[in-house]
Amino acid sequence: MTLSRYPFSMPTLSLSEDVLQALGAFAQVVEDDFKALTAALGPVNQWISWRSVSAALFVAFGLRVLSIRRRLGAIGNVPGLRLVVAPEFPYPLPRIPYICMDAEWWNKLRHEPFADAGTDVLSVASLTSGTVSYVAADPVALKISHQLIKPQEMYKLLNLVGVHIVTAEGADYRRHRMPAQGSFTERNNRLVWDTSLELAQRITQSDTWIGKDVVEIDEAVKLTLPYAMRVINVAGFGRSVSDSKVQTLPAGSVMTFEEAIEVAMANLVTLAIVPRWAIRWVASWRRVDDSLNEALNTSRALIAERRADLSDADDRIDLLSSLVRAADSEADPNLRLTDAELVSDVIAFLVAGHETTAHSVAIALGLLALHPEEQDKVYEELKTYSEPGMAPKYEDLNKLRRIHAVLQETLRLYPPIPRISKASAVDTHIPLAFPAPNGMTSVPVPKGTIFTAHIVGLHYNPRWWKDPFLFRPERFLDPEWPRDAFLPFSAGPRVCIGRRFAETESIAFMATILAKYHVELPHHTKQKLEGITDERVRRERGLKVEQRLTLMPVELGLVFRKRKGDE
Repeated sequence: MTLSRYPFSMPTLSLSEDVLQALGAFAQVVEDDFKALTAALGPVNQWISWRSVSAALFVAFGLRVLSIRRRLGAIGNVPGLRLVVAPEFPYPLPRIPYICMDAEWWNKLRHEPFADAGTDVLSVASLTSGTVSYVAADPVALKISHQLIKPQEMYKLLNLVGVHIVTAEGADYRRHRMPAQGSFTERNNRLVWDTSLELAQRITQSDTWIGKDVVEIDEAVKLTLPYAMRVINVAGFGRSVSDSKVQTLPAGSVMTFEEAIEVAMANLVTLAIVPRWAIRWVASWRRVDDSLNEALNTSRALIAERRADLSDADDRIDLLSSLVRAADSEADPNLRLTDAELVSDVIAFLVAGHETTAHSVAIALGLLALHPEEQDKVYEELKTYSEPGMAPKYEDLNKLRRIHAVLQETLRLYPPIPRISKASAVDTHIPLAFPAPNGMTSVPVPKGTIFTAHIVGLHYNPRWWKDPFLFRPERFLDPEWPRDAFLPFSAGPRVCIGRRFAETESIAFMATILAKYHVELPHHTKQKLEGITDERVRRERGLKVEQRLTLMPVELGLVFRKRKGDE
């Protein structure tokens, strides 16, 4: 039996004679070992029958195989992945053909599985799950899939503080979204721009930067994470710039709000699997538990403080004010958000509003350091719309096409979230952009089937992106760029409500920094890349990323060299 890199449309579960013989030999070894064990156990051997146990296991295995074969037959045997272990969830195993995919396969393989199968929608069948699902890198199929619903069981890990705007579905989602819409307006966007510029300028005027021609940072996220947290605190939660670090905490606090959020988000799995009655047993678990409690208590305090401050004449437009005002003014108790739901939304917006932006901006700066020619183009654009060393005005934001293209290309190459899973509420068919090798122009999706948007695969799909592995911001300057094949913020009715907020904040920061400084890689990174001419290899060695809650750059050092004549 020949193993290829990917188990596409293999005679999976149709076992050949040599495989059956191997399984039989293995079963004989296990049976002999089991007999030896039960003989040593004495009386236990009287009531344990190895033959009955093995028969039950083989029957269960056979039923699972038949069930999967029936499910595959029902969808026309769409080609795809045939595995023992389901690939939907992370587990600490390497990629083994026909057995499992590793946890990072979404980011590592990108579009390769689809290219090898000859189609951009793959079926996925696994013995452990006993189900058949789909993964898709097809913009036509994904455009239709926006009509599907989020399977709540797959989002439990993100619901540790309750259902929120990211995980809610149907009418419940509309209850969470409507109160927030009032804060994502043009007026609020100007607030985001002004706040972002002021906070970015404070960085360049801090003791670490002022008066220095060269500033070196060992981890880019140490610069971007605090910045993004302060922006969301000011423009999102209505705090003053001077108090944006949220120093005022409830009595008995053991860590800052920022620290609490970071620790809790980095340990979601611990919070999800360790029972509440056991989490205080281990010191590291206690710290994680403390972080969650701190985040909840501070969020409650922020809501209570804002509720006490708001009046009928108050016209504050920040996110927190909009949420509290909408909740308190809603007459229908079935539509009104409870305080617990407000807390979960506050934390969701805080995490989504700062971590994703911070990581993407850090990666964008790393890409510009790797591609100084693109950085020079951005700088020339900035000089067109601003005085030397100064960032442009808000009125010129939409004219900054080059820096916006850099951000878009960053999000194409490194989407924060590699996949989004939906489920079909009814039996349906989803069309394909191109016919599959077997001639299918659509795939049947039975009720309850999981349909996952493989965002990384879509962003590297050569059918829609020429030279997809190359950093080419100008592709987004083409009026005809493939918008349906670009999903860093999702799309359709569930498109990210904070997209404009994130883009404005990101562009303001990069414009402020790049107007004054040229960004470079540190000396040790340059040495590591010396002699490497392949652009893809240079980028993958010089800019490493890991999938945490969102995609994060790791060990990305940056050097900021002051531009001459821009004092």
